[in-house]
Amino acid sequence: MPGFVNFWMSKKAVQESFAALAKDKDFGKNNDLAGKTIMVEFTDPNPFKLFHIGHLMSNTIGESFARLHEASGAKVERLSYGGDVGLHVAKAIFGVLARKEEIAKVRAGAEKMQLVFWADAYVSGSARYEDDEAAKRAIDELNKTIFERSNKEINELYLWGRDISIRAFKEMFVRLGTTFSKNYWESEVMEDGVKMVEEGLSKKILEKSDGAVVFKGEP
Repeated sequence: MPGFVNFWMSKKAVQESFAALAKDKDFGKNNDLAGKTIMVEFTDPNPFKLFHIGHLMSNTIGESFARLHEASGAKVERLSYGGDVGLHVAKAIFGVLARKEEIAKVRAGAEKMQLVFWADAYVSGSARYEDDEAAKRAIDELNKTIFERSNKEINELYLWGRDISIRAFKEMFVRLGTTFSKNYWESEVMEDGVKMVEEGLSKKILEKSDGAVVFKGEP
C-alpha cells in the first residue's frame, strides 16, 4: 500500500550542508549548454513609479535562471524592458502638475525625496483617472502630448522623472547583484513596434478586435 515516510533534519545539519555547498565554487556546474546563447528578460521596472516587491520577485527569479544557465555553460544575455511611455507616465505627470508650487523645492532636495514625490503624484493621478471624468480626459490628452513631445514644460518634467527613476533602478540592481547586457525602453522601440503592427495588419497576420490589435493564431 502507498504510504509516506516522514523525517526531520536539524537546523544545524541543514546549515552545515549549505555552508559546505557555498564553499564549493564548482557545485552544480556542467557543460550541457556550452556554445549556446540564452536571453533572459526580467525585472522590467517602469520609471515614474517606485521599485516594489513584485520587481524584487521578478529579479530574484530571473537572476536565478540566468545563473543556472551560466552554470551549465551557456552565455547569458540579461535584458530588461521598461515602459517609459504610456498611461502610467501621463498619470504621474498629471499628479506633478497638480503640485506645481512644490516642484522647485522638491528638485532642490534629496533624490530620494524626489522619487517619493513622483510616486505620490502617480498614485494621485491614478485615483483621479478612475474617479474624475474631466481628469481622465485631461490625462488621456496629456498622454498624447508626451508621445508627441510637443510641449517643452511636459518634456522637461518627463526627463526629470525618467532620469531619477533610472538612476534609482541602477543603484538597486547593484545591490541585487544583477548586471544587464541591455536595458530596452519602450520609447526606443515603439516606432518600430508600430510599423510591425501596421505591416501585420496589412498582411492580415494581425487583426483588430474590441479596440485592440491581436494575433488569434490557430484554434
